[in-house]
Amino acid sequence: MNKSRSVRALGAIGSVVLGLAAAPAAAQCQPQWLPMDGIGAGSTSEVYAVVVTPDGLLIAGGHFPDAGGVSANDIASWNGVSWSPLGSGMSWHDSYVTSLAVVSGGSVAAGGIFSTAGGVAANNVALWNGSEWLPLGSGTNGEVAALATFRDGLVAAGSFTSAGGVPVGRIARWNGSAWLPLGSGMNDAVHTLAVLPGGDLVAGGDFTIAGGVAANRIARWNGEEWSPLGSGMNNTVHALVPFLDGKLAAGGMFTTAGGVAVSRVARWDDSAWAPVGSGTNGPVLALARLPSGDLIAAGDFWMAGGAFANNIARWNGATWSPLGTGLNSAAQGMAVMGSGELIAGGNFVLAGGLSADHIARWSDLPKPWIAVQPEAQGVNGGSVAGFTSIPADGYANVAWRWQRDGVDVVNGPGGASPGGGTVIGASGSLPSPTDGTPAVLTIEGVRPSDAGEYTIIFTNPCGSATSDPATLTVSGGCPADLNGDGLVDFADYLEFLNYYDIQDPRVDYNKDGLVDFSDYLEFLNYYDAGC
Repeated sequence: MNKSRSVRALGAIGSVVLGLAAAPAAAQCQPQWLPMDGIGAGSTSEVYAVVVTPDGLLIAGGHFPDAGGVSANDIASWNGVSWSPLGSGMSWHDSYVTSLAVVSGGSVAAGGIFSTAGGVAANNVALWNGSEWLPLGSGTNGEVAALATFRDGLVAAGSFTSAGGVPVGRIARWNGSAWLPLGSGMNDAVHTLAVLPGGDLVAGGDFTIAGGVAANRIARWNGEEWSPLGSGMNNTVHALVPFLDGKLAAGGMFTTAGGVAVSRVARWDDSAWAPVGSGTNGPVLALARLPSGDLIAAGDFWMAGGAFANNIARWNGATWSPLGTGLNSAAQGMAVMGSGELIAGGNFVLAGGLSADHIARWSDLPKPWIAVQPEAQGVNGGSVAGFTSIPADGYANVAWRWQRDGVDVVNGPGGASPGGGTVIGASGSLPSPTDGTPAVLTIEGVRPSDAGEYTIIFTNPCGSATSDPATLTVSGGCPADLNGDGLVDFADYLEFLNYYDIQDPRVDYNKDGLVDFSDYLEFLNYYDAGC
């Protein structure tokens, strides 16, 4: 669904344009908008859909030529530090990505209006498997505005009437090899899909009939047949999001749901529709649920629950509240990162007064999270080992410390283990706010004792994040090559004598905590063995 084009027909519904000056800085650990690299530039660049993969990548789709300065063509991924293209993307000039979904195995399905993906013929729907784009049969004959994983397949919906050459009513299921209809489908466009905790699929849009049954703009598919949700809505449904208790929130342009007066957002409790406070004064185009359970509504409005809320607002179960000073134009897609941060995409260029070209993130507690994990490695004894990790951009006053097997590493000889190599970069601080600068641990003259599980902890006043463990294995090498030049010679003998005189743990070869004559004898054995 090209929500932006749908909404343009409404005209400017009184959006309050935010000033260019940022609001006074709040306390560091208060909820706030955080900076991130934008997408595209100008009014022709828009983000319509965002989704988060199981490994934590954010995928954004829309109509844009680049992301964070990188050529992307309508779709890109963000790891917390930088944007990357998904292959060569779509053609950009005459294409749009308006829907995204994560499918089994972590692949990402993209839908919209396009004829190629990664240079491969793909009509309006395609699958990114992490390395290349794949068509899904012959695709559809119209826009794919919504995608959802449902039971054993992928469901696509939109304005199309055939999928894979099979007649369908604007909704179809891909079973891995072919497109199949869901009953007789709908009589008009489908804009949004959601899967309930119990497994049923819900569709919303402009239709009034689903599976031959009257269903005003919203309907439920149980795997065999369509059924209405009460008497439905009196206008378009643009967004759906389920709650863990089985309830469902719907947003759109409607003012009644189930015959009850509502204002563009409503709640279904499995038997009846109810308002969500006094709703919003303009269309709701996207919904999301935070880890706290709070509902986020975004769209083209400037009030929610009677309070000013520029294009995005929060419902805590009792009241609506703004997210800072909000967005300066419509938001059309939202997703929640593993860190709990909210991502909003649209055609805005300011978020909370910060520059935000069409994409922005909101954090309830701006503590760091890890964008680049350290990687396991194997090295030869006597060589250099190094680990690198990077926290996501935008966090203030972040410090780091490395650990080996849960124990803090320190700078200097034997800093990771008694008798081990020389450690550099055991701890430190990063630019504030974080900007992609890495935290690097280096161990020179690695010893077998340095082997183990290495982790890094990033901390700021708001909290901390610990990396996944990265294993260091040490093999081979020349234990007597103390100067690390790849040779065992008289220079290493002199180096040993120097370390021996100062009781340096690097020459505690038998690891008994002492540097004594037994270590001298062990060194001679290593010296005779050479490299």
